[in-house]
Amino acid sequence: MTTDEVIKEIEKDFIFFLSSGGGVTFSGGEPTNQLEFLRELVYYFYKKGIYTAIETCALFDFEKCKDILEKIDHIFVDIKNMDDEKHKEYTGISNKKILENVKKMATLNKSMVIRIPVIPGFNDSTENIKQTAEFVKENVKNPKMELLPYHMLGLDKYKALGLYDYIYKFEVPSKEKINDLEGVIENCGVGVVRYK
Repeated sequence: MTTDEVIKEIEKDFIFFLSSGGGVTFSGGEPTNQLEFLRELVYYFYKKGIYTAIETCALFDFEKCKDILEKIDHIFVDIKNMDDEKHKEYTGISNKKILENVKKMATLNKSMVIRIPVIPGFNDSTENIKQTAEFVKENVKNPKMELLPYHMLGLDKYKALGLYDYIYKFEVPSKEKINDLEGVIENCGVGVVRYK
């Protein structure tokens, strides 16, 4: 779709956004991979007074995205693992740029929630959650975190694309485990966002 097509579709709901406080969330994939497309939409909705949010993995050139992020109302950002080596092993990349970008985004004084997709055996240890919460507390004003339990919903997509090498069979974390980890976050002085 072109930006004009997206705008035309979203304008149908403007009256609901203005009366409810709702708005537009840029998600993906990674929205910053289509930077000019994202910029045009964010600027348009900013001028119209429409609330915007972004869901990002924070793996981008901050200076190229800064003007966009300054106009967005809320940032959801994933931190998958604080251990750089484990992050590289499972994702193929370092987490250093991601963590630096979280710090830089925090200086914009935007509403932010740090999300962890909780994957047993990868990042569900008390130590990793505690390290993440401590990082968030130290670097984000009004720190908040949300735990997103791993699920198996994407496996069929990988199979359909023939990406069998990318299919990892992890267990879904129990509610008790998520509750325990949320307690670890709260004990570090970080707020927990729960959608139940």
